[in-house]
This record gives sequence, structure tokens and C-alpha cells, in this order.
Amino acid sequence: MKNEKRKLTIHDLAKRANVSVATISRCLNPETRNKVAPETLRAIDALIEQYHYTPNIAAQHMRQASHRTIGILFPHHEGIFLSEYYSYILSGISDSLLNTHYTLKMILLKATPPRWDRYDFKAGEGVDGLIVTYWRSFFSNASVIEQLKIPCVVINNVEDDVKAHYVAGDHFQGGELAAQYLYFHGHRNIAVMSGRDGAPDAYHRLKGFLSFMNLKGFPVNPELILDTGFEEEKAYHLTGQLVSIHPQITAIFCMNDILAFGVMKKLKELGIDCPGRISVMGYDNDRRAEHSNPPLTTLHAHVYEAAKRSAECLIQHLKDKDSKGPEFTRELLPISLVERGSVRKID
Repeated sequence: MKNEKRKLTIHDLAKRANVSVATISRCLNPETRNKVAPETLRAIDALIEQYHYTPNIAAQHMRQASHRTIGILFPHHEGIFLSEYYSYILSGISDSLLNTHYTLKMILLKATPPRWDRYDFKAGEGVDGLIVTYWRSFFSNASVIEQLKIPCVVINNVEDDVKAHYVAGDHFQGGELAAQYLYFHGHRNIAVMSGRDGAPDAYHRLKGFLSFMNLKGFPVNPELILDTGFEEEKAYHLTGQLVSIHPQITAIFCMNDILAFGVMKKLKELGIDCPGRISVMGYDNDRRAEHSNPPLTTLHAHVYEAAKRSAECLIQHLKDKDSKGPEFTRELLPISLVERGSVRKID
């Protein structure tokens, strides 16, 4: 009687079903149930229901040499998953793991650097590899990533001094593409709603934009480069100041679509026609961009694709971590133009 109250193990179940432990394991695994004879499967399922057997997931994982857990680091702040950017990242990584033995663990970190610089993510979080969304949110310097005890891939937000595997959009090329589009639409007096200091994506976008305009002999006036901190409200207020002080501008390039929405809102309130008087161009291809008034011309950064690819790279590095290959995998995905109705051509 005492033994009957003890929690049933997989060995107990195998003994009662008169089959091997391996057969029970195949029955419990949705991917291998079809390899068990139907009559055996029915008998095992009946015993599982009779004894209310629940498998020990941790033990299963230990037996499965191929099972691994991938952690993804997110900064823990209010409304993070209302953000389209982070939703795309989570979807891309999750989708890449659908047909694998890998599981995904979200790690939301509240504390700021250097709290996590010496943290053992494998021991503390039980993960075999990490995907890092924005390393500055977690670590005090780039060298910390090099010292992690597990494979790591940085997604987007990449800087030249980060010695790590990374997958990112080619934001320098994206900035060039924006400048090229506005330039060949006749715009020369262009203002820029910049992003946040220290944000590498914004840095490379701005660098690419300025590089192209310099090459064409029309450098952007530094007074027309406005720091918004990626805040829509700030872009909204700065737009009012901008058009008052610099009425000659014909276009405003925004480092993301959220800023562009703030700019267009203010222009509308001021009675300034967009794109008739001032054109507006965004970046990121937010879901709302095609429904804005006017529909926003923007750039598609392929965040979902970058996230999916980052997980694929990490899986490959986990498989091949003992093999000798390139020291780092570094992939830049091309940015594409999404032409709508917020930029006019100046004859």
C-alpha cells in the first residue's frame, strides 16, 4: 500500500505495461508515438490514465542529448511586449524553434549594469545559449559578452567593438537608402529626427544618411539633426520648433515610424500639408504606417527575419561549438524601401 502511494516512475510504468523504458519514452514523446504499435500504445495510455502518471520533464531532458534551452534577454520595462519591435523579435525566435528539440526561455532583467556582468546564466537560468537584444541594458561593457560561458548571439543593436556572433539589419545601408530616396526626389533641405545617444542602430542609420548627403555635396546642417530619444512626444514638440526656425526644410527623415507619426501629427495641427509642403519618411515599417494619413513611406528593417536567423545561428553554434570554424558569425541583412505616399517629388 505504501508503494502504491509513491509517485509512479517511468520504470514502474514500463514494468506494469510489460515493455521497455524506451518504449514508454517513445509513447510519451509526440514526435515518436507513431513508432509504437497501436495496441501497445493503447495499453500504455490506459495505464497512464489509471495511475495519473505525469512524466518527469527534467529527467526527460537529461536523457535527451539533443535537448537544449535557449535564453533570450529582454530589458524588463513596462509595456515591453506592446512594442512591435520586441514582439517581432520574440515571434522570429519562437518560430525558428518550432520543429526543433530546443525550448525558449524569456529572461526579463530589471537591474542595470554591472549587476549581470559576472552572472552565470547557465547555472542561474538553466540555459545553454543566449540571444541578447541590447547588450547595454545588461552589461557594463562589450567585453563581458566575450567572457560568457555559453554561446551567445547579439541581435540588432550591434557595435563594431562587440566581439560576438551577431545578426542585424544593415542600418548604414538603410540610412543611405533613405538619403538616396529623398535626394532623387529633389530634396536638399532635410531635417533628421535622430534616435537615442548610444543606440547603435540609430547611429548607423544617421551615419549612412549623412554619408550619402555629403557625397552628393549637400551636407546636413547640424542644427537640423534633432535628438528625440525615440520619443514620439518629443518629436511632436520638436517639429513645431523646427518649422518655425527653419521654414526652408522640405523633408524630415525620422529614425523610426513612431517619430514620424509624431511629426505628421504636429504638421497636421499646424496646417502644414504632408507631403505637399513637407515630406516625411520613417524607418521600421510599423504596422500602422500603411494606415497613417498620408500612408508613410518608410524602410523595412526585417526584424522578424533577423530574430529568426539569430536563433538559427545560435543553434548551429551550439551544435558545432567544439568544431573549428570562423571566430564569429556576423550577418547584416539588407534594408528595403517601402514606398507609400508621404514623400513628394520636387521638380
